[in-house]
Amino acid sequence: MITRDGCRGPCPVFDVEVDASGELRFDGQLYTQARGAHRRRLTADERAAIEQALTRLHCLADAPHADVADNDAVTIEYSRGGQRFRYVHQGGDLNAPAASREVERELEVA
Repeated sequence: MITRDGCRGPCPVFDVEVDASGELRFDGQLYTQARGAHRRRLTADERAAIEQALTRLHCLADAPHADVADNDAVTIEYSRGGQRFRYVHQGGDLNAPAASREVERELEVA
């Protein structure tokens, strides 16, 4: 599950969820290209790309603080091997590794 919170400006607000069978559910709420609820089945290549991105994300530390106020926040939650993982990145965190934003973008595009 990916949740992107908004800000006081035109930040996108949406939820994306992918289940174990590869069904993707998107709910675009504000400032997204597609608004409302949408569903589709991921290809095997898309699922593999998401797994790779989650593996890289798992190696990054959470960045739960913000150096700049009023930026969006990204929360990514997933389960693997019976364990739950939660990653939170405040957009205003100037100390977060650049790789964290790269992985977030990859997951959002998939």
